Amino acid sequence: NGKRMQVSYICAKYDPVKAKWKEGCETIYNSAKPSDGVLCLCSHNTSFAVLMSAYEIDRGFAEVQSYLTYVLLGISIVSLILTLVFLLPAKALRSTRSAKTN
Repeated sequence: NGKRMQVSYICAKYDPVKAKWKEGCETIYNSAKPSDGVLCLCSHNTSFAVLMSAYEIDRGFAEVQSYLTYVLLGISIVSLILTLVFLLPAKALRSTRSAKTN
């Protein structure tokens, strides 16, 4: 369907009186690599859980991110080609040297 999704994690505690989850803990996780896990730092011993929420990334942000990726990838490839062009003809840099030390 072409939608880009982002996942957000929230550590929350359960309020039995209101029958709702409330944010009451500090949530620590790596958004780039959520498979590393989620850490909840709570100052209480009541019931708490990690709530997961998926939301769509803004289309404008996703397009800018894609263009930026292509530009940076192009610069990287051009830099690699220039490195090869300048280093391959330089035989002095590719030859092995031995030095005698007394």
